Amino acid sequence: NRGPIVPKAFPIFLAGSQPPAVAGSGRLELARWIASADNPLTARVIVNRVWQWHFGEGLMRTPNNWGITGDKPTHPELLDYLAEAFVASGWSLKWLHREILLSATYAMSSHASEEARAKDPGNRLWSRFLRRRMSVEEMRDTLLALDETLDPALGGSLLSPDRRNRRQSFDEITRRTLYLPVRRGSIPTLLSVFDYGDASTSSDGRSRTNVAPQALFFRNSPFVQSRARGLASRLASAPTPADRVRQAYRLALGREPAPAEVDE
Repeated sequence: NRGPIVPKAFPIFLAGSQPPAVAGSGRLELARWIASADNPLTARVIVNRVWQWHFGEGLMRTPNNWGITGDKPTHPELLDYLAEAFVASGWSLKWLHREILLSATYAMSSHASEEARAKDPGNRLWSRFLRRRMSVEEMRDTLLALDETLDPALGGSLLSPDRRNRRQSFDEITRRTLYLPVRRGSIPTLLSVFDYGDASTSSDGRSRTNVAPQALFFRNSPFVQSRARGLASRLASAPTPADRVRQAYRLALGREPAPAEVDE
């Protein structure tokens, strides 16, 4: 029992009101509606994702579920301010990163008083900075930087027309991890062991595992062993073992070792 033809349009119960697409598939009109300054949800979602990337948790802690079954924003006024200012900046992600990274909240220590921990055990009030695990990209780039083999070149492709680079070992490439070619069906061991994102499914963030293969990788991987030898060569010029320990802590951890650490 066919009824009248329904014109193409976004569902009114979601959009409120929207004219139907005049011609074509309607994708262009849909994209314009999603990225419209009159649609606050898009800007809120993006702002929340960027906040989550820097802090480990978002202002809204169910980033994939903004419906009635999702969580409530911990700071709705802050979320709205960032979303409005983000749109006013021309949807500039660079502005958004700078606004967050220069904030007092981002500059907080991960240490907090007993009173703050008692009043805010889940850190929903952002009374301290959450300790965040390094991503596999940060970890790999840091290892390459420690033995001074990291290639800082920007842009370009690692796939040459003759395809020889496609057979190059993952461990031999010294470009930043951002530029490494990754096939969904053949994820390199380093990435798969350290919770690399699954490009075939939608996710609200990477998994956070703590498993034995991660420790074994640091003990047995030729890639890590090569980085360790390179770091050791950088320390060879220090006059004493204690000086080498101090230099290693400065390079690897960005701090001075405690006396007990030097002795050990």
